[in-house]
Amino acid sequence: MLRILKEYGLVVALAGCAALLFRFLVLEAYSIPGPAMKPTLIPGDHVLVLKTPFVLGSPVPERGAVVLFSPPEDPDHHYLRRVVGVPGDQVEISAGDLIVNGKRLKEVAAPLSVDCNREVLEGVRFEACHQPPELADLAPTPVPPGSVFLMADLRTRVSSPFPAAGLVPVDSIRGRALWIWLSVQPASELPSLTEEGLGTVLFSRLRFDRIFRKVGT
Repeated sequence: MLRILKEYGLVVALAGCAALLFRFLVLEAYSIPGPAMKPTLIPGDHVLVLKTPFVLGSPVPERGAVVLFSPPEDPDHHYLRRVVGVPGDQVEISAGDLIVNGKRLKEVAAPLSVDCNREVLEGVRFEACHQPPELADLAPTPVPPGSVFLMADLRTRVSSPFPAAGLVPVDSIRGRALWIWLSVQPASELPSLTEEGLGTVLFSRLRFDRIFRKVGT
């Protein structure tokens, strides 16, 4: 009996180690607390982030990818932003619009709503929204080796504690967002309810149209 218990204990311990290694090296889930990546990601979305390439090295992610990173000045926190410039690119912001290598990304002929437009970056199409106060103008800025230029899809100066746009070292990137595996409407967006009431409406809070939606490239 003791031997069986030891064997089961070993199996459980190995399974736990494997799960921890998988989470550290391969995939990890993150919840979206704020609107910085609206409309691509909104509060209540839960995304899976692929970490392997970035744990094993510091590859430069492709333009258009949505990446998870920890800024050097705030290593204990993680943020999601879109890669809009890689080494050798030149990034500019003019009247709130993003310009990469002299090309304005906004498809002005195809607005999605009053404040949202589709943008095209190296064949990658994504949506971006503008909200006052607009981003400050940025003179043409070269992206140096070992860095990328990241930007939030919600173009405003107050999108989150971390700036909506800026240069970030490649080695601060922790992973690349793949897809939304779950999306639940936050309780804060609902009328005031008791805990029991929230439980009864949990199923109706699921946003099925967002589940398994691909993120970035």
